[in-house]
Amino acid sequence: MAINWFPGHMAKALRETEANLKLADVVIYVLDSRAPASCLNPSIDSIIKLPTLYVLNKADMVQESDLEPWMRFLGSDKVVAVNAVKSNGAVAIKRSVRRLTEEKLKKYAAKGVRKCIRA
Repeated sequence: MAINWFPGHMAKALRETEANLKLADVVIYVLDSRAPASCLNPSIDSIIKLPTLYVLNKADMVQESDLEPWMRFLGSDKVVAVNAVKSNGAVAIKRSVRRLTEEKLKKYAAKGVRKCIRA
């Protein structure tokens, strides 16, 4: 007999996430800089088909040399290291989201449509 260990509330959250991803243009995946591997969820990763920006939050609490391998692993052009409480990380995040969705924005602009990015 096979035992289903996946709790119902997690299955429900995964279904809701998958439904909400259909409404988004980009995913902002926030990871704790102190332990990024523990923040990654393979179930979520498997359903994300959109451009993804990884935000390494609390970057001030770790050495820059510890962040560099993670930035390379995740794709340095898709990662922003910030301190969400004390710095102006929102500016860096906004800039990176625009860069990731630049092609989509250009397509809409060519049609004369002003598009808001949904994340």
